[in-house]
Amino acid sequence: MRVRRNAALLTHQEWARYCRAIVTLKHTFAPGSSISVYDQFVALHLGVTKLVDSSDPGVSRPDGAHRGAAFLAWHREYLRRYELALATVDPRVTLPYWNWGFGAPNETDDLFTAGRMGRRDGAITSGHFSRRGSRHTGQLGFVIHRSLSPTVTGNTLRRGTPWATNALPQEETSLGVLRQTEYRSFRRALEGEHNTVHIEVGGNEVRGHMRDSSSPNDPLFFMHHAQVDRIWALWQRRYPGAENYAADGSAPFGHNLSDNMWPWDGGASRPRREMIAELVPKPASIDLVTPADVLDTRELGYIYDGEDALRELGATGEVVTQRWYGVDLDSDYKRPTTVVASIQTFAGSDTAAVRSKRVRGHGANRVDFKVEEEKSADAETTHLPEDIAYLIGEEGLLHDASGRVVGEIGTVIMGQSGRGRWGRIPFKYYHKAPVAVATISSSHDLAPAHTRMRVDVLTLRMRIEEWAYQDGQRIEAEEVSYLIVNAGRHRLLDGSVVEAGTVKADNTHNWKTVAFSSGFLAPPIVFSHCQTVREGLSPVVTRQRNVSASGFEVCLQEEEKARREDGGRHLEETIGYIAFGR
Repeated sequence: MRVRRNAALLTHQEWARYCRAIVTLKHTFAPGSSISVYDQFVALHLGVTKLVDSSDPGVSRPDGAHRGAAFLAWHREYLRRYELALATVDPRVTLPYWNWGFGAPNETDDLFTAGRMGRRDGAITSGHFSRRGSRHTGQLGFVIHRSLSPTVTGNTLRRGTPWATNALPQEETSLGVLRQTEYRSFRRALEGEHNTVHIEVGGNEVRGHMRDSSSPNDPLFFMHHAQVDRIWALWQRRYPGAENYAADGSAPFGHNLSDNMWPWDGGASRPRREMIAELVPKPASIDLVTPADVLDTRELGYIYDGEDALRELGATGEVVTQRWYGVDLDSDYKRPTTVVASIQTFAGSDTAAVRSKRVRGHGANRVDFKVEEEKSADAETTHLPEDIAYLIGEEGLLHDASGRVVGEIGTVIMGQSGRGRWGRIPFKYYHKAPVAVATISSSHDLAPAHTRMRVDVLTLRMRIEEWAYQDGQRIEAEEVSYLIVNAGRHRLLDGSVVEAGTVKADNTHNWKTVAFSSGFLAPPIVFSHCQTVREGLSPVVTRQRNVSASGFEVCLQEEEKARREDGGRHLEETIGYIAFGR
């Protein structure tokens, strides 16, 4: 599975590989073609804007890729094929996206250097995409083909002037696009945002290639459209039950759900301009693509980094006891599923943790939860109803609204051959100040247990922790799900907020008040977990109560026998918390 990443987060080496692949395509010619593979993509974009019926050239057809339902679908397939072409040069290269609309201004500014995309305005006279090229690409030049630039003269790549970062779509506007719940309104709004970027980068006083239909002459075009495609993918994931395309039969030819799109239409259409018709590649007659074929990026072999972690958050209400309680899932997750949970309330004071398990098959698609007490003092495990907070989703990264990684979600399989053994889970991403929570998300071994962890900036060390009266071994391995979020307050792409932090707890069963750095509009979903192991092998869990929009209370809880014998006193530990809300 290819992962398209935020261009602002690429390393120097990744940028060099990406730019070299583009320039190499500019100097690679398909058999029988008079233009390079890169220029064939430029010709395709020019050709799709004005089409005619191949059987009757007097019959005009509308723009097959703009101002209609197929705008998003056509460009998705176009970008997919461009990305595959890059991979023929370097299999490590995937198409990055330019994170306009959600990125910080410096993300955009950093793209426009000689070592990356070249200067932001005027003629590109140095770097990878100048006529003379760069030493990093073997001095291969990037020359605009004379027949593929209808309104911009000369053979030097040019961007318009003047334009400013604050003229690009802004975050609140882009979030408004994502809030559109119906495809037609969403597509029109997103195409409008897309047009703004083309116009601004293309310039007014002095025009550049991004301004007109020859815009793929500028490699920035593909990163721009990757962002457009990413926003569509995020919208599709956000509204999985929504009609995600125009009604079949209601749109002009080439824009309906089951219409073949040019040039993957078996020769039914061709460009009006004869010169362009001669330059574009001729797909095989069986190479047919409809909008219906491109609705799922995963089926096309790629995902976007922040779109990887499909998830749902919720709370059960005060209904979960020692018996299993089922929560139906909103989505049928295709990747490994994580289930992180915490008890939100303190209705029953007996020491307890939450246990979960995934139920699938025979029409079921749910997660079951129960409150699991330990039996150190007695065999009684009846528990008053508690409210269970949960995060259910797929493995992947968690991004904020600017595209920066702020966390990750994952699942591992863990056994336990002894009480002192620890598993090491390397992070998928570097986190400066990670806060972690974890839950046993299966129920193979029926002995009561929970997770215990040590957290540092590179790895999570974790074990399945049985209570002190048990033997510390698990006969069967369990699934363990974890959630990691960088300490601080982060606004996510969907407009929600996540806050992560830590608090010191120096005495078991003494409640600590945690105040959020800034209030939520309503009580958030809160997860908590002990981050340290100060007192040998003494098992401990966290419990919560009084969750409000401004904060909550949390404490450490040892097993009942320890509490009765020595008051349950425990050395100071660090408790981590992660709160999701708005």
